[in-house]
Formats: sequence, structure tokens, C-alpha cells
Amino acid sequence: MAAVRGKTATRAPAGRSSEVVQAATPPMLEGVKIFSSTTPDKRNTLGEAATAWLTEQRGRIVIDDINVTQSSDAEYHCVSILLFYRYHATATTRQTEQPLQ
Repeated sequence: MAAVRGKTATRAPAGRSSEVVQAATPPMLEGVKIFSSTTPDKRNTLGEAATAWLTEQRGRIVIDDINVTQSSDAEYHCVSILLFYRYHATATTRQTEQPLQ
């Protein structure tokens, strides 16, 4: 079998037609929204900022994954919230028309 951009193709014996079967492919990722801060005041409000942004985008996007990370060095502590999304099938605004704010 050979993989061809989201499809699985099988080779049939000579003289017989080959069959192509559509494989299940995950929805395409269309964007990543990043909230990040090294200052204590902003770090404490990242969750509220992410929630406010998600509320503004309600009905326009579908969240596929959320990644929260914390990294530090001798002086700074950074917290990041990454929201991986795709546009909802019924959304009227697509990435090519108007980027999300």
C-alpha cells in the first residue's frame, strides 16, 4: 500500500482496477493564538485574557488543542497558553478574508 496525501491506495494485480480508500485525516489546523508573559501581573491574568478571546470567537472557531507551558531561568519565569484552532464550518469569516485579532 502507498500513502497519497490523506488517502490509502492499494495496488491490484495486473488487469484489475485498483481501489482507493479514503483514510480518516484529522481536520487541518488553521491558527494558533498565543498568550504569554514574564511579568507577574500579566501572568496572573493570562487565563482571563484567553477566556475573553475565546468568548469573542464563539461560533467562529473550534479549539483542537490547548498547551500550557511554564519555563524559567535565573531571572524570569514565563507562562504561555497556546490555543490551536480551526475555523468552524459555519463561520462566515475565514483566514483568507480577515485574520482573527
